[in-house]
Amino acid sequence: MKTKMTKSSIVFFIASAFVAVVGTALIINNVLLYNSNITMYVSQGYSVATVSAQLLPAQLIPGVLEPLGMMYGIAFVLAAAGIMNNKISKVLAMSTETQESILPEKNIEETVVEPVAVDVEETAENEEPAKTEDEVYPV
Repeated sequence: MKTKMTKSSIVFFIASAFVAVVGTALIINNVLLYNSNITMYVSQGYSVATVSAQLLPAQLIPGVLEPLGMMYGIAFVLAAAGIMNNKISKVLAMSTETQESILPEKNIEETVVEPVAVDVEETAENEEPAKTEDEVYPV
């Protein structure tokens, strides 16, 4: 039985994909910036080995690892939230279906209660006369 994915799970997955695309764009931007800086320093007369030795640990590695860790980490968390939300929604939907199947049908039989006729004079003769307030609470 294939069930549809909830709308909130779809939103989580779309947000996850968007964050991953932004992270990829940041990595590409940082690599292109690193290449342009190398080209600029080499055109000024520095050697490629010296410039690469300086810029690699200072610019390229942090420029690649930061979006990789931050953006892909956020994308992973959003994707995991979407998966968990989808599974929890399925479990809740199954539990409501089970509760509905467990509840009995409302087959209530109508019972009619017939009033019993009571003669007022008969009951009055058998009972004691009502006491007044002074008899109940002596002063």
